[in-house]
Amino acid sequence: MLAQIDPESPLDDMEEASEFSRAAVLADLKNAADLIDHLNDWDEGLPELRAQQKAVRFGRIRRDARRQVANEYVDHYSIQFGDHLKLKVNKDLTSTEWKRFFGDTPSRFIKRPLGEQVATIRGWLTTNHPTLEPYKAELTFWTDKADEVLQDDATSRQATADFHQARAAFAKRLTAKRDALYRLLCERAEERGLGRDWPLAFFR
Repeated sequence: MLAQIDPESPLDDMEEASEFSRAAVLADLKNAADLIDHLNDWDEGLPELRAQQKAVRFGRIRRDARRQVANEYVDHYSIQFGDHLKLKVNKDLTSTEWKRFFGDTPSRFIKRPLGEQVATIRGWLTTNHPTLEPYKAELTFWTDKADEVLQDDATSRQATADFHQARAAFAKRLTAKRDALYRLLCERAEERGLGRDWPLAFFR
């Protein structure tokens, strides 16, 4: 029996499996070449699947780039605000005024997940504090940008799931077509007295 095509296989591996069978059938001029038309549609849908994979990959790259830039600015202005506030409270990190914004040092604050930083900064921006005012515009702009990226995470996950589903469907169809050819070759092997393993020579 033939092994099924792994639905998680790279597209190149699936395409190469098709090309191998096609070349093997054509190579056997005496007993198999006339079956080549049975392989004509094995790669049907593959160009669209490759385009979908590229869209997912490049979408992730663009999202990661936007995330990294937004995160850099969120960190930068959080640190600047923290340094300014630290002077305002005379470096007393236990003061109520400091704790109102930072539960810890700014350097630790920026190591939090971006979503947590954005949620905390959103809270800052609802306050009227003179030390915060010079940074409000930039923090508002970049937390908005960061939030857009975070919202895009769900879209990206769905696009990835859609691709995996489409790739699995393609693998299932390719497996069925390989099985159909295998059955034809088995019948021919029996009719012409060819070796039992002869049909397997056309697959990898």
